[in-house]
Amino acid sequence: MPGGLVSEPDSSTPGWYGKLPSLGDFASRRLAHELIEPWDAWLAEEIGELRSSYPDEWLQGYLDSPTWRFVLGTGVLGAHQVQPLAGILMPSVDRVGRYFPLTIVAALPSLPRRAEHAEALFNWLHALDDIAADAMQEDWPIDELEQALATKPAPQWDGAPDALLHALASLSSGDTRMVPLALPEARSAMAEQLADGLWHWSLTAALGRSVSPGLAWWWADPAAPGQGRRTFLSRGLPSGHDFSALMGPGADGQTAPQATPSRLRHDHVAEDEPAYAPTAADHDLPLSDTPGVNPLADLLGHTAPSAPIDFMPPPEPR
Repeated sequence: MPGGLVSEPDSSTPGWYGKLPSLGDFASRRLAHELIEPWDAWLAEEIGELRSSYPDEWLQGYLDSPTWRFVLGTGVLGAHQVQPLAGILMPSVDRVGRYFPLTIVAALPSLPRRAEHAEALFNWLHALDDIAADAMQEDWPIDELEQALATKPAPQWDGAPDALLHALASLSSGDTRMVPLALPEARSAMAEQLADGLWHWSLTAALGRSVSPGLAWWWADPAAPGQGRRTFLSRGLPSGHDFSALMGPGADGQTAPQATPSRLRHDHVAEDEPAYAPTAADHDLPLSDTPGVNPLADLLGHTAPSAPIDFMPPPEPR
C-alpha cells in the first residue's frame, strides 16, 4: 500500500485500527503512528463529547450508527498526508464492553479520475464493509481478519502522466516560465492525456493544496428500501454536532435515522458483563455510563483533534 502513513509501504493490504469483539484492547496493523495519532485523538475527543452532551442517548446512537465509507483528501490528517486515504469506519466494542470504532483504511494513488476508478473504489469499500461486519458478528480473531483483508488490496489506477505532472509542478512553483512537454503524436491520444492531466492537477490542487486542512467525503448506504443514502462532505474531520450526525444522537437528542443495522451483538453489550476500571493509560468507553462524567474528555483535556495525545497503544507483534 503506497504512502507514508502505513508501516509496510510495499503492501497493498488495507491497514486497520480500533477494537474488535474478540480482543480485550486496541490493536492495529500496517498503519503508521502519523495516521493513528490524529485519527485516534479525533475519535476519542468526539465520542467523549457525545457522552458529555448526550449522557442518556449517546450509546444507542453509537450502536445504531451505520458503517461510514470515507475518502480523505490530502492534508485532512496534516501536512504529512500527501496521498488520499479511503476506508470504512464501523462502531465496535471489545470483549469487556468498551466502545471504540474499527477503522479499515488504505492509501489511494490519487483521487478517482474516471468512472471506472470510482466504481472500483466503491466496490472495494463495499467489500471492506462486509469483512468488518463478519468480524463483528462472528467474533473473528486477528488472524481471520488479516486473511480476509489480504484478499482485498486497495484499488490501483494510473495517475496523470509523469511528464505532464512534472511540467505543471515546475510552472506552478514559479521556478520556470516554460518547460518542454512530450505528448503522443496522435491527436486523440494527446487530447485525452491533456484532459486527464489538467483535470487531475486542478482537482488535486483544489482539494489537497488550496483547501486546508482538506476535504473528506462520508457516505452510508440505506438499510432498507425507501431510505436514502446518507452523504456528507466535510472540511477536515467532523466535530461537535457534525460528528453526531455520523456516530451519535442529533442536536435534538434523538438518534439520527439508522442507515444500516447495528452490527454489535447483544452478548457484547450485556449489562452484567464487568469491565475493568479505566486507568490513565486508557481512553476507553466503559459500559456503565454516569451522566455528567466524561472520562475521555478528562483524560484528553479537551485537546483539539490534531493535538498530540498521551496514550498510544503499543504495536502488537506481527
